[in-house]
Amino acid sequence: MSPLRWAVLAILTAVFVTGCGGPTKTRLVVASAHGVDLLAEAERTFESAHPDVDVVGLYLGSNEILERLRAGKANPSIHVVWGADAVTLDTAAAENLLAPYRPTWATPEHPRGPGDLWWGVYELPMVIGFNPKLATKEACPKTFAELGDPKFAGRLVLRDPAASGSMRTWLGTLVASAPSEDDGFALLRAIDANTRSWEGSPEILFERLESGPAAFTVWNLTDLVFQKRTKGYTFVASGLSCDVPVVLDGVALVAGSGERKDAAAFFEHVTSLEALEQAARSHARIPVRSDFPKSKLDPDVAAVAFTRASVGRDVLAGSIRKWLRRFEDEVRGRSKK
Repeated sequence: MSPLRWAVLAILTAVFVTGCGGPTKTRLVVASAHGVDLLAEAERTFESAHPDVDVVGLYLGSNEILERLRAGKANPSIHVVWGADAVTLDTAAAENLLAPYRPTWATPEHPRGPGDLWWGVYELPMVIGFNPKLATKEACPKTFAELGDPKFAGRLVLRDPAASGSMRTWLGTLVASAPSEDDGFALLRAIDANTRSWEGSPEILFERLESGPAAFTVWNLTDLVFQKRTKGYTFVASGLSCDVPVVLDGVALVAGSGERKDAAAFFEHVTSLEALEQAARSHARIPVRSDFPKSKLDPDVAAVAFTRASVGRDVLAGSIRKWLRRFEDEVRGRSKK
């Protein structure tokens, strides 16, 4: 056999052995509403500790995650949900889309879903974000009700609640806290009249707030701090004098998805004190584990005081779909028509 043919044979043999006999990795699909930065960091650190696992992160809004779980119920393609709001996770639990799991650090008082189907990881207080080039802190709305004041006409840009679990919690809390449902929707219509646009993604929301002419938004405190610090934005988080919705963000294993051992290991990894401290330091997160030291919180997050609204998850879970339909039918963009 000629030297050339021997060389070709050697190359083909090497490719065959590598493809068929080499080490293979377990594929672990994680759906998350967390930003790509936090998702990528978790993927990197977990794979470093578990080199036999290939984490595939799916950056999706909470509602997209729920729809993916519903569509894949008979043959799930997602193994872990890490980063979805409590109302979304309660809905998924009620529809038998999640698998029970009790973490090694579990305590009786830790916030979680029914039957240990999901566990809280972070809390996200909803506050006002403003562009200091276009408004002063003193000019910021002091309550969510003030967002409906005509003096803010054309000065708001908001995220579409249909795409965001955090904004669904905000919308639901406004309605549930009003004297009546009709009063709540009257406030939402007044807010819509002052809103330039309801954006489908946080990235576009941030660009609109940074470039103007809208000067104010409603968003979660931790992301406003993180975006300002790491992405070069100038907008600032401002607290409110009213009670604010605090979105509980959680993690869960998906029912019937397989890879239970690796999925549980990822669950434990992202809820470990080490991972939570890194998330607080690098991503301005607020962990809910009772043994997490509050001294480890980001200083800009800790500086914004807030009082938690008392609307229960059961109220939101029971009514949010109806309220969203009414929002679409009666509120969103209707003041511009």
